[in-house]
Amino acid sequence: MSPTTTPANTFVLQQQRHDRLSVFAVIAVTLVALALGVVVRQAAEGRSRLFLYKGVAAAVPVGWLVEEGVGELAFQARNPAAPSQQYQVSLLQPTGELSQIAAQRALARGRINETFRVLDEGSREINGHNGYQVSYAYVNVRATGLPSIIEGEAYYFVEGGKTVEVTFENRHEDFEATRPQFQGFLRSLNHGTGG
Repeated sequence: MSPTTTPANTFVLQQQRHDRLSVFAVIAVTLVALALGVVVRQAAEGRSRLFLYKGVAAAVPVGWLVEEGVGELAFQARNPAAPSQQYQVSLLQPTGELSQIAAQRALARGRINETFRVLDEGSREINGHNGYQVSYAYVNVRATGLPSIIEGEAYYFVEGGKTVEVTFENRHEDFEATRPQFQGFLRSLNHGTGG
C-alpha cells in the first residue's frame, strides 16, 4: 500500500474536497442572494403610490413619508432612508410672469439661508405647459454632523388657475443619481381646479 492511499489520507482528501465544495456553494449562494437583493431593491424603488392633497395628485415612491402642507404648501414627500431627498409641491397665487415669481421665491429662500445660490434658470416645457425652472444650491448647516451641500430644482407652471411650484432637493453627491426618479414624480403630477 502506498503512503498516499492509506485510509487516513483518503479521508483527508475527501474532507478537503468537501471543504472546497462547501466554500464554492457558500460563494454561489451569496452571489445569488446579492443579485436577488439588487432586483428586489430596484423593483421596490420603481414602485409608487398615488397621493392627493389640496387637489394635487402625484405618484410618490413607496415608503416615503408624505405630509400635507399648510398655507401655500400642498404637500411634501421625504425619503426616510435619505432625509435630504425631498419633493415639495406648492400652490401659489399667480402674481406675474413665472420668471418674476421664481425670482421672488429665490429671494425669499436667500433671506432664510444666506448660502442659497441660483445656479441656472430659464424657460422650460413642464408637463406640456410653458414653465420656468430654477436650479440652486445651498449649505445645509442644520444637518447633524458636518454641513452638506444641498442641490435643488424648482419648477413653475400654471395649471388649474394656480401657479404650481414643484421643488426637488437632495445632497449634491446624490442629486444626479436621484433626478430621474424625480422626473417621474414630476410627470405624474396633476393639479385640477379643485382643492
